[in-house]
Amino acid sequence: MILQVLWNTLSLNVKMVKCKKCNMEDLVWDMEYNTNTGNWRLWNPSTEMPHKCETAKPPKPEKVVSCPHYPCKKKMKVTKLQEHIKTEHLGFY
Repeated sequence: MILQVLWNTLSLNVKMVKCKKCNMEDLVWDMEYNTNTGNWRLWNPSTEMPHKCETAKPPKPEKVVSCPHYPCKKKMKVTKLQEHIKTEHLGFY
């Protein structure tokens, strides 16, 4: 109860901010974390937890290599190389 009253009085003086990475709104700067660690972090008052961006990182492109057999210098993805060698160079079908 006391914490709720304290939070309401603090929230009147706190400016809501938006995360620059994921554009989430209605976040505040965590002052208590700053006084303890010297670093800032965004706080989500609706979940009462620190903010973590939910942005999905784009997948890395798959590595492309050339076939190691001499006359064949085809370029292909690493995952397709073994299948290519079996079917084209060793005669497995």
